[in-house]
Amino acid sequence: MLDAHWAVNTRSTILLTQAFAAQHDGRAGGRVVFLTSGQDPGPMRDEVAYAAAKGTLSSVTPHPGRPSRLKRPGSGGGSIP
Repeated sequence: MLDAHWAVNTRSTILLTQAFAAQHDGRAGGRVVFLTSGQDPGPMRDEVAYAAAKGTLSSVTPHPGRPSRLKRPGSGGGSIP
């Protein structure tokens, strides 16, 4: 079950975002918004696979007061394989 949630909720989102970033010309705009389900405030005991997959997106998403861990291409930072 974890692999299915990972493929649908995390991997596909990251791959689509990478494809968008590769073709984006750098002009203002072109935002990407990841939708999560609130895993950060508390546990989802009955939905561990789902929470882990969506929580991954939350962990790489900038939040107010917390900078993004992702780096822009060419900035010398890390990337998502």
